[in-house]
Amino acid sequence: MLTSLNLDDQNFDDIVELIMSELPRLAPEWTDYNEHDPGITLLELFAWYKEMQQYHLNAVTDAILSKLLLLAGMRPLPESPASATVQLPEEVQSLPALTKLYAAADVVFELDADYSVSAKLTGADAVSELGERTDIRTYFNQPNLSAAPFAFNGSVSKLELTLENVTGSPIRLYFEIDDRCSVPRNPFTDAFQVPRIIEWSVNGVTFTPDTDETHALSQSGFVTFTPEKSAESLAVVLYLREKGCEEEVRLRNISARTVTAVQRRTYTEPLTFDVDGLPNLSLPLPVTDGYVLANELVLMVRKGSGYERWNYTDDLNSAASGEKVFTLDAKRENVLFGDGEYGAVVPKGESAVVIEKLPVSYLERGNIPAGTMRIDDTEFFAENSAASGGRNTETVRETARRLAKRLRSSNKCVSAEDYKRAALNTPGLRVSAAEVRVGFDPDAPTEKSTLPIVTISVLPANENGHGQPDSRFIDTVYRYLNSKRPIGVTVKVR
Repeated sequence: MLTSLNLDDQNFDDIVELIMSELPRLAPEWTDYNEHDPGITLLELFAWYKEMQQYHLNAVTDAILSKLLLLAGMRPLPESPASATVQLPEEVQSLPALTKLYAAADVVFELDADYSVSAKLTGADAVSELGERTDIRTYFNQPNLSAAPFAFNGSVSKLELTLENVTGSPIRLYFEIDDRCSVPRNPFTDAFQVPRIIEWSVNGVTFTPDTDETHALSQSGFVTFTPEKSAESLAVVLYLREKGCEEEVRLRNISARTVTAVQRRTYTEPLTFDVDGLPNLSLPLPVTDGYVLANELVLMVRKGSGYERWNYTDDLNSAASGEKVFTLDAKRENVLFGDGEYGAVVPKGESAVVIEKLPVSYLERGNIPAGTMRIDDTEFFAENSAASGGRNTETVRETARRLAKRLRSSNKCVSAEDYKRAALNTPGLRVSAAEVRVGFDPDAPTEKSTLPIVTISVLPANENGHGQPDSRFIDTVYRYLNSKRPIGVTVKVR
């Protein structure tokens, strides 16, 4: 283990005392050690200078720490704007991307994509095996209420969605899942991982949705699919082909009018700057409140009779000679360019730099509670969920703490505790319990093995506490643990 050295272990008086003690040996002819002596004055000056040097040599500044972290492959996490799901009123038929939504306290959100009504959801029925139908929408948006469409009233059922005025363009449905299980679900790392199999069909013909952010209705998100043609009415049936071993699907809402809004204000009126052609160019930005989203900023530089886009970098000192990049200062009030050695110099000219898109966000302050938002300059209001995900740029010290946490953990399972922790954190699953037995082989006659073997017993979580794992659950845990075992060790999961 490396030991940190203290290079600043002397103060001014200590240094002066050390020098004075050496004078009789180094300069025996020097006899006047009083402060009025010019030599003593010079020695005190150099003692002060040495003390300052020691202080700076001993200090690990953020700039130094940042470069050390880069050597370890660690960069500060970038800023991120908050986002929220917004349910638009029926009167609104279409909105372009970047439409502004005004929340309380003048917090501005924008639609992240164009919105147009592709279908109207007029029914969401739980249909029993006997054909009995119950519209589960009566349970939606009610405090502490949700509907189990595949086990309605204790019987096996299917979910039938009735869509009207189908245009033939992609239909985007938002499913809000009631996620009140005592054990939280581990984040999914595989876009195709599902804990259950849901079959989608139209008129008896099965199809696969274009996208499914819900992972078979395991978490809230959008499901997108494209009907073959427009129709006045369309019945989409969801059938639970394999139930899985985790919690029952419970829905709080289904909507065809839900969109995603991002907390930012984007200025699209071009900003033009004349350039003198000198290195280290700095251009001011008209931002007084909020932070510029650097990776979304669109900056163009004149090239010949046209313009070309330059890219953002978080460190000009790491840019190659002549690389066409720019950065922002710490407070995001200026755009900075290179000096020719580190980053290219912007050529001289009128309107040489044009900022075509300037997005500004409150970042962490944009994580506002659920409420209502006014839609641009209209009289209509939208209902928004609580906004989340807003994050300020990670500081260098926070990055260092994240590295320290990573170094304390291991990507490999060595001890029994490592296997247990990994099993409980298997991506995409709710694991309520895990037990590890080293040297135990359930398939051996004596249940013991002389070979290195680890057997892990796991239980899935559900609304009743825990259930019995199915093969999909077991296989998922096994694949995850098998990727973390040392060479030569056999892993069994049951």
